[in-house]
Amino acid sequence: MPQRNSEHKMKQSIIIIGAGEWGQALAYICHKSNPKTTIFLICREGKSLRSYSIHPKLQHSKIILQNSLAAVVEKTSPIIIATPSTSIADILTSLNHLNHQGDILCTAKGFIDKPGIPYPHELYSSINPKTKSFAYLYGPTFAEEVLDDLPTQAILASSSPRSKKLWQKNLHNDDFQTLASTDLKGLAWCSVFKNIVAIVSGFMKACNLGKNAQAILITHATVELKRIIKKTKGNPNTAHSLAGIGDIILSASPKSRNFRYGQQIAENTSQKSNTIEGKTNLQLITKKLKSMKQEKPPIITLAENCIQEPKQSKHLIIKWIQSKTKSLLPPKSTKS
Repeated sequence: MPQRNSEHKMKQSIIIIGAGEWGQALAYICHKSNPKTTIFLICREGKSLRSYSIHPKLQHSKIILQNSLAAVVEKTSPIIIATPSTSIADILTSLNHLNHQGDILCTAKGFIDKPGIPYPHELYSSINPKTKSFAYLYGPTFAEEVLDDLPTQAILASSSPRSKKLWQKNLHNDDFQTLASTDLKGLAWCSVFKNIVAIVSGFMKACNLGKNAQAILITHATVELKRIIKKTKGNPNTAHSLAGIGDIILSASPKSRNFRYGQQIAENTSQKSNTIEGKTNLQLITKKLKSMKQEKPPIITLAENCIQEPKQSKHLIIKWIQSKTKSLLPPKSTKS
């Protein structure tokens, strides 16, 4: 993959921060949707370009690996964030320092660890009020399947119709479709919630609780997600979207890092992945809910307890499942 040169720096270029597998999948989507658009893939700071394994489908002169955001960013450059959620705050701060005022699409999944500001879009509005628009892209999107041209859909949320049009133009093609939404808060909750469910699902696998229990987990987790979205003034229907139940189903499967994290804790085996969004999100969710004066959904407590007491995880999960029967029972009739 060639590196940047001056002829590639043009206003129509798209910058993707994060050159991992998901960042590369997004670059591939953008290239398929608009082959003439130049795409810069920004590597992790301090990491050699040669150390990146680039997918063969990205070996194209319009997709350029770069290790300096400042070298390519322009005032109105469309930016896609495809890093772990722990990097969001630093990236948004850097963009503000670079006087960036263009559209931002966040695909990183997590809350912000700052008092009074739970969501990435709120943070950026506070530090850069001149920004044009902030959007989210979430849904069941395994990167390897995107790169294999398998059918994929995701939810694109933005409060700006112009921004939605921009991102749909650059992301929508025959194999990857985006469905529009305005529910930024709801999508933000979906992005963190699905990783928590995935961790519990991994515990269930290790405990040999079966597929029936897996279906119970997904069903009741979606109900809990709907309630917390409503309580935090999002659209509760988002819980039933691709970003909600769709991503929960995908993340609660063995290919998910968070699933494997829960399974490995329960089995007391080595944890090979360092990027565990659910682990970070668990810590932040409790803090954010407390600051928002909201009760924790039971599944959040369940995940925390399973991690703290993995030998008791089977008992804890069964107890959580049994507690859900109350919501399924018909209301008691009252005698007249």
